[in-house]
Amino acid sequence: MNATARVTANLCEIWAPTQAQGPTQQDVAQLLGLRPEQVKINTTYLGGGFGRRFERDFIIQTAMVAKQVGRPVKLIWAREEDIQHDFYRPVSTARLRAGLDAAGRVTAWDFRIVAPSIMTRALPQRVKNGIDPSSVEGTVGSPYAPSDRRIVYVLKDVGVPVGFWRSVGNSITSFYVEGFIDELAHSAGRDPYLFRLSLLADKPRPRAVLERAAAMANWDQPPAAGHFRGIAMHQSFGSIVAEVAETYSSPRPHSAGGGPAPWSQAGTGEDQHDLSRCGASIGCSQ
Repeated sequence: MNATARVTANLCEIWAPTQAQGPTQQDVAQLLGLRPEQVKINTTYLGGGFGRRFERDFIIQTAMVAKQVGRPVKLIWAREEDIQHDFYRPVSTARLRAGLDAAGRVTAWDFRIVAPSIMTRALPQRVKNGIDPSSVEGTVGSPYAPSDRRIVYVLKDVGVPVGFWRSVGNSITSFYVEGFIDELAHSAGRDPYLFRLSLLADKPRPRAVLERAAAMANWDQPPAAGHFRGIAMHQSFGSIVAEVAETYSSPRPHSAGGGPAPWSQAGTGEDQHDLSRCGASIGCSQ
């Protein structure tokens, strides 16, 4: 993390790779006793943002030092400092339950998600009635969801500072939802792709994206012997992505001593599973 700041009696100018120009301006102004318009933010190349550069800690530190020494200051954290003062992707766990009727149709589902909250610290005004929307995104608006559904969020502080890291809640909840849809399809005795289509009967846009991914993978034809495949679809930030991945089993590599090679993937018995091909269909945000 790095930033440069110059502070005078009536101006603070900052050069920093920040994803939060507005919040940075507000925080620095309050810290230095200036008006927001007296804080000028120059955004440099991020060098990779991913959410960590939404945080203002490194910029605030730079501004404080620059004010104390009375001259421009450039601050660069060592890698050890960066890791020690980092913010981490939230840990999360969930319990998912659903009901199926005699025809294998989903009649209701009940999700309970437990996770720490990013918004409580970063954007507390967005937390309403104890619900952090970033922790349940991807479940509340899931196109698969039946009309009879319940989403419960339990905010659990685990003592580790958490922050935004690429897609945030969707990267967690998509795994929950898609894995659960596969379990429901198995319980209903249905093909996982056709089961998903049945849940999207009145959702033409996600249905079209899913159909396109299946067509590219020739889903209507069985995979070759020893090959396995899966399909998934998720909607977030206005876009829809469906993917099909195909794997195959092969003998696990062995080291010179006869045991499994230390770099080989964990497999079942003497086999490991490798990616054969992967295809995606994307319906971009409108």
